[in-house]
Amino acid sequence: MVHKYCFEALDKTLNDIMRMSNSDNAPFGGKVVVFGGNLRKILPIIPRGSRSDIMHATKNASYLWDYCTVLKLTKSMHLQSNLTLENA
Repeated sequence: MVHKYCFEALDKTLNDIMRMSNSDNAPFGGKVVVFGGNLRKILPIIPRGSRSDIMHATKNASYLWDYCTVLKLTKSMHLQSNLTLENA
């Protein structure tokens, strides 16, 4: 997992690029961005940082988190792909 500043920099860059065609100040310039991974398992590395420093560096602590929607998988796609390979 990367520092929240990386996502905020991406947001500012896409807003600058899309500002020419779109006057709305939507997050990520109005583009849909998909983040993958488990937010609870992998934390950013902050050298000589306390627990508080690490928690404030996660994307959950970013101003962009209010615009995010968390989706959860309901099926194991890995198991489904194994079944199709055996049937082929």
